[in-house]
Amino acid sequence: MQEQAANRKAVAIICAALVLAVFCLYGRTIGFELTTLDDNVYVSDNPEVLGGLGIENAKWALTTFKTGNYIPLTWLSHQLDSTLFGSSHGLRHLANVGLHALNAVLFFLLLLTLTKRQWPSALAAALFALHPLHVESVAWVSERKDVLSTMFFLLGLMAYVRFARGSGRRDYLAAFFCLLAGLLAKPMLVTMPFVMLLLDYWPLERFPRPGGPGPRAGVLKLIREKIPFFALVSAWIPLMILAQHKSRAVAPILAYPFWLRLENALVSYMTYLAKLVVPSGLAAWYPFPEFVPLWKAIAAALVLICLSLIAIRQRRDRPYLLVGWLWFLGTLVPVIGIVQVGGQAMADRYAYVPFMGLYMALGLCLADAVKALGLKRRTAAACAAGLLIALAATSWVQAGYWKDNLSLFGRALAVTKDNYFAHNNIANEYRRRKDLPKAVEHFKQVAVIKPGNLDSRIQIAYLSMIMGDLAQAEEYARQALAVAPDNPAALVTMGAVLLRQGWRNMAREYFVKALIIDPDMPIAKRYLSRL
Repeated sequence: MQEQAANRKAVAIICAALVLAVFCLYGRTIGFELTTLDDNVYVSDNPEVLGGLGIENAKWALTTFKTGNYIPLTWLSHQLDSTLFGSSHGLRHLANVGLHALNAVLFFLLLLTLTKRQWPSALAAALFALHPLHVESVAWVSERKDVLSTMFFLLGLMAYVRFARGSGRRDYLAAFFCLLAGLLAKPMLVTMPFVMLLLDYWPLERFPRPGGPGPRAGVLKLIREKIPFFALVSAWIPLMILAQHKSRAVAPILAYPFWLRLENALVSYMTYLAKLVVPSGLAAWYPFPEFVPLWKAIAAALVLICLSLIAIRQRRDRPYLLVGWLWFLGTLVPVIGIVQVGGQAMADRYAYVPFMGLYMALGLCLADAVKALGLKRRTAAACAAGLLIALAATSWVQAGYWKDNLSLFGRALAVTKDNYFAHNNIANEYRRRKDLPKAVEHFKQVAVIKPGNLDSRIQIAYLSMIMGDLAQAEEYARQALAVAPDNPAALVTMGAVLLRQGWRNMAREYFVKALIIDPDMPIAKRYLSRL
């Protein structure tokens, strides 16, 4: 009885320590700004969110495909923030922090329930709580969908474990509705039934043992048991595709050939593993490569195959290695880039759920290694503490980059190559701050990196015209027309530059042509009214 009380006390202390560590690490985000990296779309420029909870706004949340996703629970959570916190963006940040702290506690309790091993579970949860690769999911308000969906993911797995151990249908239904809620927060949870099967293998040990009666029938039974979960996921995938296509978030097939996407996916798997061990060079945006050396893709494939073979060979003595490894590989599949969404090669936020499998395997593997080597507990604890302090210190620095746009995208420029997206966001931030020469400088970098980019040339022409550099304005307006001769915005820009130079009749021709293409273009109508 005393031992049980001591264990409960230790569990409570570990949970409290996880929460305290997360808030100490991320508490300063209360003073951070919202970024132009989707925060304007999700919050600051979104009237349906800023209006708070209400019938009309709730209808909008339940029906919109905005941002290329169907995520009504995430929208409702942002609306709840507006109702509770008003215009305080800092408290929105703290809501993310609170959800991350809760996820760390839930992850610890899930592992403890599964393995009955307290300190390896605590180490895995601490790695999840403090690893720098998860800064993006916590410090970025737009990633509410990540921390919120993961909460339902963990609650669903906990309910499933209770069901698998004989608790009854109530927990089965709870797991199903947690999956549904998670999908309504972020569609990445389509892999949850796959994780449930992995837990069936270990540590639930529901798979039939080799040589036992009817092994195939036993596996099929476990799969049939999850038919409602697979049916829900199967219904969700077309909805995901529809949402992405409606927002044009899925890149055209010809823009990124299949072999390039496959090569990038292989290299990205290895990059994630490298950042697990050495979390450096983290950025808010990793540009999709124009070319991946074949040797690099082959080397990545060979390493992945070797690691998979090692995990398979260790499946009897250390089954957690195989389960953790497959958890990582499988849950990354929806976002690894075979179907390319957006222009990024990979993203730190994508590791939020997949790395849980690796943390679980690492925690148990290190505990077994300590036991096998006969190390003293104090020595092992000191080493673990040193590791966690190093991770926390790195996360502290990484979180600081999210304080504002210039810091965030300036860091991305420092650690990546040819990052047109970062240049574009910095240019827009300088434009917002009325520092037009610096804005033009960064728009020029976008134009160099992306020769076919239209918007950067239009922006340079417009800003140069405002600054009085009409020669540069005309040069880039003509470049914009060379990229897209029938684009109404490019035509109006050229007309505006010519009008500023006094060429009224020539300017009129461009405005008229723009209106022929887009009869409802307000700015073209305004310019024509002045002539």
